[in-house]
Amino acid sequence: MEWDQEAAGRLERVPFFIRKKVKKQIEEFVAAQGRTVVTSEDVSQARQQLAGGVPLKTGQGELTEAELGRITELIEKGVTIEGLNTKHIKFRVCGGAAGCPLTLMELKPLAVRLADLAREQQLEAFLAGSHDGPVLFHHQFKIALAGCPNNCSQPQIADFAVIGQAKPVRTQEKCYHCSLCIKACKEQAIHLGTGGPEFNYDLCLNCGDCTRHCTREAIVNSPVHYQVLIGGKLGRHPHLAVTLDRQADWSTVEDYFKKVIQVYRDKALDGERFADVVQRLGENLWIDEQ
Repeated sequence: MEWDQEAAGRLERVPFFIRKKVKKQIEEFVAAQGRTVVTSEDVSQARQQLAGGVPLKTGQGELTEAELGRITELIEKGVTIEGLNTKHIKFRVCGGAAGCPLTLMELKPLAVRLADLAREQQLEAFLAGSHDGPVLFHHQFKIALAGCPNNCSQPQIADFAVIGQAKPVRTQEKCYHCSLCIKACKEQAIHLGTGGPEFNYDLCLNCGDCTRHCTREAIVNSPVHYQVLIGGKLGRHPHLAVTLDRQADWSTVEDYFKKVIQVYRDKALDGERFADVVQRLGENLWIDEQ
């Protein structure tokens, strides 16, 4: 089955964890009509016909008990990805890596990439030489990845954290004023005007809830971007991470990560945690860094 360019583009906007099933259902819909090419109009018609099916009901308010149970399990147990953690570096990755339907991004390859960068920058060796004795919790450099702004992986208390976000945008598809997007938005960031949904981006968290509820594709997600946080910790003097960038692309995330490691290596006092370096130096953290 072939897909024309516009239809293929719309398929790419479907969350990856249900994309394969949506593709199969749309192709079955087109094949039943004796055709072999999927058009954008076919996508719209198939979505309307399948509006009662699982792929079109992935919003948080419409999850089944089994799906909610799965999300709860993922939050409680976390997700382990082989090859990430070392003696001194610990990753915490949210349930999006194991199929949580709320995630906005594919987490595993991003986590693996950060682990590779940590090895390239010799972060493990630096941390191993920064203290004597057993490796305790506060000796470890913690990296968190959250697939959506629900932040189940606790990025606010990590040394370096990435949160996936996707800004909702209006399309040219007709809005039928069903108000499902307004009901889905916990931030009250959507107003339904005469032409359809209007967004207050000052309130919006870019979580994707509204787009998951829109069966007409009047709202879609813009390309995923990343909020980057640094310097969070627990311990005797807990400190929440500070936001380094609110809308970074992935290449910029990698640049930040390498820069953070370099700053830590160059400016930490003997045995000092990275969060303490961030607090001690404040705005001077990046001075003399390229």
